[in-house]
Order: sequence, then C-alpha cells, then structure tokens
Amino acid sequence: MTPKPTIVTKDHVEKITAKLRKEKELATPPPAESVRVRVPYAKEVESRIQVIRDPTKTIGSGGTIEDFAKHFRDRFYKISRILRERLDVKDARTISEALEAAPNEKVKFIAMVMEKREKRRRIFLQVDDLENAATVLIPAEADRLLIEAAQRTPLDQVVCIEATKATGDLFVGQNIILPDIPEKKANHADEPIYAALLSDIHVGSKTFLEDAFNRVVLWLNGKIGGSKQVELAERIKYVIIAGDLVDGIGVYPRQEDELSIKDVHEQYKLAAQYIEQIPDYVDVILIPGNHDAVRQALPQPAIPKEFADPIYAARDVISLGNPAEIKIHNVHFLLYHGRRLDDVV
Repeated sequence: MTPKPTIVTKDHVEKITAKLRKEKELATPPPAESVRVRVPYAKEVESRIQVIRDPTKTIGSGGTIEDFAKHFRDRFYKISRILRERLDVKDARTISEALEAAPNEKVKFIAMVMEKREKRRRIFLQVDDLENAATVLIPAEADRLLIEAAQRTPLDQVVCIEATKATGDLFVGQNIILPDIPEKKANHADEPIYAALLSDIHVGSKTFLEDAFNRVVLWLNGKIGGSKQVELAERIKYVIIAGDLVDGIGVYPRQEDELSIKDVHEQYKLAAQYIEQIPDYVDVILIPGNHDAVRQALPQPAIPKEFADPIYAARDVISLGNPAEIKIHNVHFLLYHGRRLDDVV
C-alpha cells in the first residue's frame, strides 16, 4: 500500500518553530541579575601622609646630668616663649632683675617651680630660671583663687609670677599665670574621609575588651552597623593607634596576676591577628606607649621589630616614635601617649 504523502504547509512550520522556541525558553534559566559590588569610598582615595616629626632616629640621650639639664633648659625656653605671647607677660623680667627691685615694689618674672611646701596654711614656692633662684610666699590670707592655683601648679612647671618684693630673695605672690594653649582654627581634609583614633588596647591583659575590639574590626570592614554607620566606616582611610597596643610585662608590680598572656611576644602575635583584619586600603599608624616594649623615658622610639615583627609581617604599618607629628590630607596630628598625669596622681 502506497503511503499517503504529507503536505507541509507554512502554518505547520510556524507552529512547530513556535513550539520549539517555547521549549527552549523554558529549558534555559533566566540570566542572573547583575550584582553591583560596593566599593568603599576610602579605597578609591589616595593616601596622603607626611611625617613631620619622628624621634626614632634622633634619640641620642645617654642619661647624663647634662642631658637632663639640656632637656629642662630647652623646656624653659619654649614655655617662656609661649608665655611671652600674652600681653600681660611681655614685660616680665628675669629673677636676677626682679631681685634688684626695691622692697614693696611690684615685679613680674618667669620661673620654673622647683619645690613646693605648705606650712601653717602658707605656701612656699622655690623657683628658678637659667640664672638665679628665689622664694615665693603665698600668704594664708591670699585670694582663694591664688591659693588654689599655687596648690595645683605641678613641679617643673614654667609660670609667670606677679609678686611684691620682700627682703632678700623672698617675694610675696599676687598672681600665677600659666601658659596658654594657643587657639587654632580647626582644619579639615579637602576630601570626605576620616581617621579612627584608638589607644590603650592592652592586648594580653585580662581587662582587654576583646568583644568590643572585634566589633570595631567588623565595623571597619562594613560587616556590622546600620546604613549610616556602614557609610561612615567606608570613609575611614586611617587608623591611628596612639600607644599601649599590648599590656606588656613587668610594667608595674604584680602585673602578671592581671595578664591573660604572660609572654610579650605572644601578646604582639595576637595583636597582629587583629591588625591584619583591618581593611588593606586603610593605613595603620602606630606609636608606642608606656606598656609597649620600648624604653619608658620620653621620647620613645618606634616599637622595635624584635617584638612587633608579627605586626610588621601581617600588613604595612607606619610605625613612629612617641611623641610624633604627622599631617594627613593637610590636617596636623600630634600623636602622644603621655604619662604626665602619673606624677600628679
């Protein structure tokens, strides 16, 4: 039996083609939506760091008496210049000139407070300058503000004293003028970027705030925080750690009882693990503190590689001495981990 011929029309072709096209569309997965990778703003900003002053390579003191004398002479000169910028101190004399004044004559001179003692509610200040020495008496009946100023003035402070000449090398104090902090207009970067300022992390201590510091690292990576906090973190270009990255060893009596890590090398190894997690586009600037593995006397050199090598190996770090002065994006920073209050408390 001869098969009946099949006639393929144009309609047949169009139907079959449409069916195949539909099957192909169903079998092909839809293209994935393009995911926009969010690039932190600070990553696109070029680093602009200028080290103005770093004591690391200029420390040359051998601890001699002359070294200490040179330090105090330099300090006296510098604070005297600051004091003389005041209109009411420009006419201040030296102690030698004040000693030549007639009894009961009012005088004004710049001096360093060397000794202070109280007796029968009276305060005696032993003062000197680069040429001479004298005694300043603050009477018990003096103005309350003057008595409080005398009590608060620490030793080695350079001040201007207004007084009345008494007998010999004695002056009766009437006013104590402290050096001012110059008023400076705040300067801002010319780009909307920020620096995060940290200090006293004390890795290795039982009081190290590990959870809080972990959250700081996560925040810097944009992994926690609301939209505004994430946007702020993305503009962090610099992290400045101003001393006491670790808790150290033997800084004070029985410190070992308060340590979770009793090896300073291990303390720096753990600190390196945290520092390494800071985004690589963020510049880390580090200075030592009194708990770090450097000499206690100021100025301090940068933390030596002998101890902080794990940190320097983990990532690029700008390591400076204490105190140091830098400029980032045309904004001045004085980096200082001070111990002056230790002498007060």
